[in-house]
Amino acid sequence: MTIGENIRRIRKAKNMTMVTLAEKIGCDAALIRKYEIGERNPKRDRLEAIANALGVNVEVLANSEFDGVTAMHWLFQLFNAYGGKMKLEKNENGDEEIYLALPKLELMKSWYEEYCSYEKKFPEEKDSYATVDEFVQHGNELVVAGREFQDWMDRYPETETEPERIQRQQEHDELITKFHHLREQVFPSE
Repeated sequence: MTIGENIRRIRKAKNMTMVTLAEKIGCDAALIRKYEIGERNPKRDRLEAIANALGVNVEVLANSEFDGVTAMHWLFQLFNAYGGKMKLEKNENGDEEIYLALPKLELMKSWYEEYCSYEKKFPEEKDSYATVDEFVQHGNELVVAGREFQDWMDRYPETETEPERIQRQQEHDELITKFHHLREQVFPSE
């Protein structure tokens, strides 16, 4: 999704009008519209103001646009920084799937726990509904669950329930930063 699409998605999920968002950040609603349709992109300070007004982490908006190559480079960085490991397995259809583990990114435990909670809301079998009404009711519950899960991700780290995980992660990240600085001194770039 583009930055503008994410602004629109989150604004609508929060039942906020363009006018209200514009008022919260001190601009005109026409500018919000231009952001949302991709006619303009907000500068970093305006993006931070929008994120604050929407109650989400600025990274949700700032890192919206990427492709496969960009995603690979982000994964390379994560792999190196957080002790990455990979495994190739075949799924139930016999297709190969690659799994990436980041053991030093402890904050993923919170994401996994939230995902498991979200996943429990889905029926075991697709044909487990007795009536169309039951299907529609459960479908509506799944839409709400999906929105709640997305909101949890959008607002992270505010949604973190175990602050000590963040503390331990910050300590690890400080060590990685020191390591990179030391590496630069030993192997300076030309």
